[in-house]
Amino acid sequence: MALDPQAQRRRAAVAVLSAVLDENALMQALWQLQDSMRGDAVSDIIRSVDALARQHMLDAATCRRLYNDFYKALREPEERLPIDPWPAMQATRPASASAPVAAPMYAPPPQVAPQPYWQQPQQAAPAGYAPAYPQPMPPMPQMQPMAQPMSPPGYPPPQIIGYALNGQPIYGQPEQTAAGWVAPAAAAVAAAPAPAPVVETAIAAEPPVVFGAVMRELVSEVYAFHRDALDEVQRDAMKALANAKVSAALQGNFKDAWRRARQHDWQLQGQHADLAELIKVMYAALNEAFGRVGADQILQRAIASAEGLPEARQFSPKRLMATM
Repeated sequence: MALDPQAQRRRAAVAVLSAVLDENALMQALWQLQDSMRGDAVSDIIRSVDALARQHMLDAATCRRLYNDFYKALREPEERLPIDPWPAMQATRPASASAPVAAPMYAPPPQVAPQPYWQQPQQAAPAGYAPAYPQPMPPMPQMQPMAQPMSPPGYPPPQIIGYALNGQPIYGQPEQTAAGWVAPAAAAVAAAPAPAPVVETAIAAEPPVVFGAVMRELVSEVYAFHRDALDEVQRDAMKALANAKVSAALQGNFKDAWRRARQHDWQLQGQHADLAELIKVMYAALNEAFGRVGADQILQRAIASAEGLPEARQFSPKRLMATM
């Protein structure tokens, strides 16, 4: 029989919080989790534990331990958890808090049907009023055909090079070149400059190396928190990747790297702007899992770790945060 999610959270909370809270504080914490905790994701755990830490003045080391213990307890089988504290919680909560006062009921105001149009009083027309009837439109003026311009003596006649919006032809004077008289359109094409050759920008070696160092540190720290948290970050990263402004090839390489996240060197070949966009994707995923404060701390530690690379002298890791 599947366990109720709320009951699972209550039993996991008893297993984790009994060591740091007394009985009265534990009951208050259980009611607080009952009212505010709506999921079992990493972000839900961190948010709930932080709220309890502020209320009961728990230190940072205790909070980090509770993050991990609570995450594990929520995934423990039913037989390894304490009994559900729900009866004890109901006995300790005041009756006024558990039974909300119903709002008074009032009868709705009577609805009055609108009076039909033909029964409403009509306003009389003023004296001498007569409806104005539409007058016929005057005929459109006829467009006179444009006369063909005359050429100077010794020049060939003008040629039609296009038509105006009203259908009148547009004439152009041929131009004289070394090869003879050339039509206006051909002369314009001959005089047009040749397009500049497309030069592909070479990818510098430093950005992929620095990006790889940052990603390896991110993956390592998230995995150290809990291995399931890394899977959650990966799922959130794939969702954010769909809106990233990077090439399809780089997106494919990013997905392939996630399949071997802990073994991959993460040195993806791309311009620093594209790699910065991928760091933005990772920040969005960390924000979903650990909240904004946790995401900032994890990313800042990874950036600081990459600053020790020799390549960081040529390419600062902070440039990967340019799009954030």
